[in-house]
Amino acid sequence: MMKLSIMRDFLESGASEELVHSLLENWGFEQDSVQFLRASSNFVFVFERNGEKYIYG
Repeated sequence: MMKLSIMRDFLESGASEELVHSLLENWGFEQDSVQFLRASSNFVFVFERNGEKYIYG
């Protein structure tokens, strides 16, 4: 399992936003709606599409 400190460092880097947005492009997400929810064995994000909330992880 990845150390939480490495996950934190990734989230604080500029690369994380670019990667997350590229993954969510297939879902047609609203640009300003992406929010980090939690990290454990994976990262979990919440985003909106057409006014509805979705969870991605």
